[in-house]
Amino acid sequence: MDIITGAIISGVIYDILKNGALITAKSIKEYLLEELLEVSNEQARRIAEQAKSVDFSDVSNVSKEKFIENHQNQFHTINSVNQNVNSPNNSGTLFNNSANNLTQNFNLHDNPVQKKS
Repeated sequence: MDIITGAIISGVIYDILKNGALITAKSIKEYLLEELLEVSNEQARRIAEQAKSVDFSDVSNVSKEKFIENHQNQFHTINSVNQNVNSPNNSGTLFNNSANNLTQNFNLHDNPVQKKS
């Protein structure tokens, strides 16, 4: 499951960077929700922190598949991502590892998503 989670998260990081948005906890949560995945504020903050070490030139130099291959191991340690399907046709938990589920509050509106012009 950790490899799958790492691949999903690195794919989301690629999409955020490719679209010219800033990597923030809020943008991570928004993009993951588009993929029908839900993360806590703390999980999104941890992902954003780890994403700061990503080489941004990778986005323009490699395909999404290669980016995921290069970076999935960087994010597989965030194994507490609770992924809930938010579709009326399908519901349930895909992954659930609540052992590391942190409950620290985090204000997501401190760093709004900004797209490049």
